[in-house]
Amino acid sequence: MSDDHTSLDMEFDRPLLEDVLDSPDLRYVSLYMYIIRKELFQDLLDDDLLESFEMLLHLEEITVGDLTRICTSDFIKNLISFHIITNVKSYTAFEVKPDHHKIRIAKGLQIAHESLTDLEEEVHIFMTEQVLERIIAPLIPELTLSRIETALKRLRAMMCPRTAMIHPLVHKYGDFWVIDDDFFYIIEELGNPYQALRVELMIRQMSEKYGEIRSRINHLLEIFDEELPKSKMMKKFENAVIKKKSDFISYLEEKSRKKSLKVKFRLKFPDGEKPELYLNWKENLNKIIDLRLKFDQIDQDMEKLRNYYSGKNQVLSYMSFIQKTTFDEDNISSNIRDLLIEARNKLKYISAQIDNFDEKDLKILNLDLERLIIEEGLDEDDE
Repeated sequence: MSDDHTSLDMEFDRPLLEDVLDSPDLRYVSLYMYIIRKELFQDLLDDDLLESFEMLLHLEEITVGDLTRICTSDFIKNLISFHIITNVKSYTAFEVKPDHHKIRIAKGLQIAHESLTDLEEEVHIFMTEQVLERIIAPLIPELTLSRIETALKRLRAMMCPRTAMIHPLVHKYGDFWVIDDDFFYIIEELGNPYQALRVELMIRQMSEKYGEIRSRINHLLEIFDEELPKSKMMKKFENAVIKKKSDFISYLEEKSRKKSLKVKFRLKFPDGEKPELYLNWKENLNKIIDLRLKFDQIDQDMEKLRNYYSGKNQVLSYMSFIQKTTFDEDNISSNIRDLLIEARNKLKYISAQIDNFDEKDLKILNLDLERLIIEEGLDEDDE
């Protein structure tokens, strides 16, 4: 096939396609160009929809009344969800706006008609880097305009892995870009990339949520000591769990060199009776450490989910990930959904437990213990 290979082919060019979809920037730009055409503009097959959008673009000023008169409710919902309507955040908000309320439409989308014969034409949807950023950035904020521009330049000239052929996966006309038809239909043949992206974005959103919770737990630990959240300390606490020890402070004292550990973590009371203040301090700290360890397990579970489609331990190429999530092969979509639900429930539990701790009370508790150490001379063996 290499002798007559001129157009993009799913099997022959699979290494190229896998490289593109496994590269996050190239993947997001490619798939969103596909989705804009396929989902927002219904694969350019709905003449009424296309005509309604072109009518909007020709209006000098657009109002709510114009939109409801010209467009279907489904198309309006999509224009809002894709951030093409820039000054209304939801369809619910749109419904309560008066007819005279002005609507702003993002610039950067253009429909072009190409005559093939007297009776036939091809329709293309062109887009600028700026409108791609507007659509992608709310979900993937790290994909900046400059990175989108770089991705488009790369997609414009991809080297065939088996021949000297250069495959343009996108084309540029002036300031506008359009996805290549062959590339579009290959993505379409894979299945439903929107489904794969939704799964990926759910994992991303969950990761953002647990990033917030991690910060909260670490902040509580730092009230007791700034070294506690660090990996060296957490490794010791993980070993305590392996050895089925729930008193993390006692285990820390047991497994640390005396001089390397602050006095409050290795207190010895002269009469052997531990005061209520110390027991309260220790109980609270053990609970917070336990929450951090439970959180870390969720973090590991989430990493396993990400490994389905990315990372150094990637299980599937993104091409395969699209295919498997579309048709739920090997129950992959069901498994991911179940794991996400389980992780969300665990995070809700941990978050609720964190809420039980008052930062001010913990600071006072820690200061009271440090005062007790000084007043009782419990740190004298360090002098």
